[in-house]
Amino acid sequence: MFGGVTSESEISVITTCAVYKYLKQLPEYTIIPLYISQSGEWYSLPEFDGSIAHFMSYKFPELTPLTVKPGREHGLQIISKGSWAKSDTIISLDLLFPILHGVGGEDGSIQ
Repeated sequence: MFGGVTSESEISVITTCAVYKYLKQLPEYTIIPLYISQSGEWYSLPEFDGSIAHFMSYKFPELTPLTVKPGREHGLQIISKGSWAKSDTIISLDLLFPILHGVGGEDGSIQ
C-alpha cells in the first residue's frame, strides 16, 4: 500500500518502486500493489513493473477504484470492480505492507 492523501505521496511512490522489484522476486507470494490517490481513492495497479515511469503512465480516472472494508473473519477486504480482476472479486489479505509517508501513513492512522 502506498501513496496517500499527503504532501509526501510522491516519496511513497519512489520508495514503493524501490521495494516492489525485490518483493516480486519472491515467487511464493502474490503481490498486489495498492495505490491510494491524493483524493483518497484506492486502486490496484494492473501489470505494474515497479518502475516510476510505469506508475506515471497509469491514467487513474480510467481505472476503477477499489472498495476497501474491514472484515470480521478475514481482516481487511479489497473488493475489485474489474480493475485487475476479470470480475468483481473479494480479496482477503494475509499481510499488508504499508509504504506510506507523512500524515495518513507514518502517523499510524492506517494501522
